[in-house]
This record gives sequence, structure tokens and C-alpha cells, in this order.
Amino acid sequence: MIQKIAKITLVILCIIFAPQWTNAKILSPKVLKLPNGLTVYFIEDHRTPIVSLNVGYQVGSADDTYRRSGIAHFLEHMMFKGIPGLAESEFSQRISNLGGETNASTSLDYTLYQITLPKEHAAVAFDLESKRMANLVITDDQVAREKQVILEEISMRYSGNPYFKIRQEALGQMFLRHTYRMPVGGDIGEVQSISREDILDFHHHWYSPSNAIVVVCADLSEREAFQLATTHFGPIPTRGMPERNRRQEPDRPTDLISRMQASDPRIKLPVLTKSMRLSNLSPMDLKRTIALDLITSRLDAPGTGYLWLELVEKAKMAESVNVGISSSFRDHVTAEISIALAPGITIEAMEAKLQQTLEAFLAQAKVELNDQQTERLKKTVISSLSYAHDNIHGTAAALAIHLSTGFLLQLFEDTPETLATIRPSDLQKEAQTWLTKPFPITTLILPSNNADPSLGHLNPPQDSGHVMHHQMEAQ
Repeated sequence: MIQKIAKITLVILCIIFAPQWTNAKILSPKVLKLPNGLTVYFIEDHRTPIVSLNVGYQVGSADDTYRRSGIAHFLEHMMFKGIPGLAESEFSQRISNLGGETNASTSLDYTLYQITLPKEHAAVAFDLESKRMANLVITDDQVAREKQVILEEISMRYSGNPYFKIRQEALGQMFLRHTYRMPVGGDIGEVQSISREDILDFHHHWYSPSNAIVVVCADLSEREAFQLATTHFGPIPTRGMPERNRRQEPDRPTDLISRMQASDPRIKLPVLTKSMRLSNLSPMDLKRTIALDLITSRLDAPGTGYLWLELVEKAKMAESVNVGISSSFRDHVTAEISIALAPGITIEAMEAKLQQTLEAFLAQAKVELNDQQTERLKKTVISSLSYAHDNIHGTAAALAIHLSTGFLLQLFEDTPETLATIRPSDLQKEAQTWLTKPFPITTLILPSNNADPSLGHLNPPQDSGHVMHHQMEAQ
């Protein structure tokens, strides 16, 4: 099944309000602003004796140095190698020996580091993260060795996987000028040119306390958590940061249509994807992005979604349908419809059927998005997220991503109230605004003529490709 583009507005913004979505302050993190500009958010949780420390930096691959694409991701790797006072592999080994784990990820807009440890070792987590924020000690030899690891990762991700490759090509067509068009891992040629000095300079400029957020979820008191944060992060001096040098994306010419395809002997069924950038919508427009998320659920929910029923169950032309709105980018909102075709169905037939079905949905919008459907959609979303309160540490990580991307805590606070204000007329209006526009970008993933069953079956990846994850294991 095609992985749905993350419904970020609801998954990350509503996630913390699932149990009582009419209460706007269920999470209510305590907030501490240190003199050096670092903001610390604390969520008190005594159900398990652990501490989760999330340190996010408001910088991602979209901020990569000119002609050094991939440097944000490269720095993320080196942050595990150059911690003052520790040998190269000692970081992950120390966390593992204490019964914990550590992860990191780089996206277009943020870089996130996570440590989870038993509560008695909370000071270790704060000590390690503060040390690598304050200073990075790396050698030319370390950079050279890690560069080979990264180049192999990029090759496997994009060259070895047609799904990631075609998605990256689609981003390049969706963003003609904005740096979102570049892969998170960077261009291979530019990654090869990244030096130790480049990495240290990037760290110095972007990894300042004033450009970072810390989210702590722990079996600690507020006093204990903030004392640890003040002791370890407080002495780090703030540093000046360069302005974000992101190019403005122009309006796309209406006649600019892009069509790309890739084939692979491991692909079993063709996959058709239609995508667009919603140029008139800001990720900060909470009500509209939530409304669009609800519409996508009305379209693709297995067994009940309009497109699912029409294409999968009635016409039997598709194996699966996924519709997604991605409002997780700092600067833009994108939309996508992906369909895995049933055996024997041609691309041309599916494109015609999809257009016909969307037109029929819009013609019946007042019925398909009426009072009853709207309330059902809102309740279904909240119900599906109700587990999140039981995974409060995962929720803390979601908050860290939200804040590191550049969104405000207030968006979290306002989400339940905003969701409650959405009416059928809001959904009908957004459906007409969005679905009447042609999707300018089409990508096709096709089985190759020389399909070889011995190579196995390549499934669609479980993420959008906009985030590169890095899980450290003990050496």
C-alpha cells in the first residue's frame, strides 16, 4: 500500500489533545527561557521512570550552505563522533550501557537529536547534549571516513530505490527555485567536497542556543528538570546566526506540466501519483490545513473513503488509494494523490477514471461533506489519535519536531478549538478550491519488462523521503 503523506497538521498538532479534544491545554508544557536564548519545554510524566530529552535545531537541508548541499545531514552524523571528552564510538556505547537509546534525524527544516535513559541517568543525557551543542571536535580523518558512509547511504536511498528517486525528481519540479528541491542527503558531488572546516562553520552558525529548543518528558519534577537544563545548557554562549537565505518560489505557470516515470524489476504493480504545491496556503493557516486533512480522510479512508469506494471496491481499478496534505514544511504546503493500479489497468484508464471521480465528488460535495460526515471525520481523527496520550514520550518528540520546524506552541494550544469550529461549508469551500485545480506533476512507478521474481518485491517506503533518520547502535 502506498504510504500516506503524513497528515502533519492533525497527527502532530492534534496528537496531544486526543483524549479530550475540547480541552485546549491537556499537555501544558512548562516553559523556561534561558538567558542565552534557549527555550526549554518540560512535560512531567511519572508513569515510567525514564527521561526523554529531545534537542531540536531550527535548521535543515533547506538551509544548506551554497554548493554544500547535504551539510546539515553530514553535521548530524558528525555530532555522534566529535563530543568533547569522548572517544569516537563512546557516545552510543555509553547510552547503551546505561540501558538507553539515541536517535537523530535531518529534514528539510529541522534537525532533531533524541536520548532516552532511565531517570537516574538524566544528568548524563543533559551533559552529552549540551557538550555537543557547545562544541564539536572532529578530525579530517573522521570526516573522510564518515563521508564514505554518507555517500553509500545516499546511493542506496536514491539510486537503489525508484520510489525515493522519483519523489525527489517530483520535488525538483514542484519547487523550481526554493531549496526544498534539493535532496536532504545532498548532491553526491557537493557532499564529496564538504570539508571539516565547512562542518565546523555550519555548526558554529546554526547550533546556537537561540536557534535550538529542548523538550524534556521525564519522571522528574519541574524544579529538577529546569535545574538540569540550567546547569548544563545555561553556560553555553549564544552565537550570531546567518539569515535564512531561501529563495522565494514563484507562482507556477499554469501550462507547466511535468511528467516523470521510473521502472524497476522489483515493482509488482504500477503506481500513479499526482501532486501539487498549494501556493495560496500557508502552513500557519491552521483552520484551512485541518480542513484539508479532513477532506483527505473523506477521500481515501479504506472501506469508507469516496475515492477508495469508487476506485478500489466498485470499479476494481486500484489496489489502494492514498491522499495526503503535507503542511509540515516551514514555507509551503503540498498535496498528493497516489494510486496503486490493479492488474491489467492502464495508466491512461486510471487517469481518466480519477478525473471523472473527483468531478463527481465535487458535484456532490454538499452531500459528501455534510454535517453528519463532518462530525464523523472530526471524531474519527480524534479517536485514531487517542493512543498518543499513552505514548507521551513520542508526543514530546512530535512537539519537538513541531517547534524545531518553526511553528509556535500556540498552534498546539489552539488546535482542538480550531477543529471544533470547522463546519461543512469550510470543507466544501476547500474541496472546491483544491480539487478543481489540475495536478501539474505526475509520477509513474512501473514494473520493468525484464521483471525478475528472484529479486523480490520492492514495497513503497514507509516515509515521504523528506527526513533522513539516523539510529546509533553500540559499536
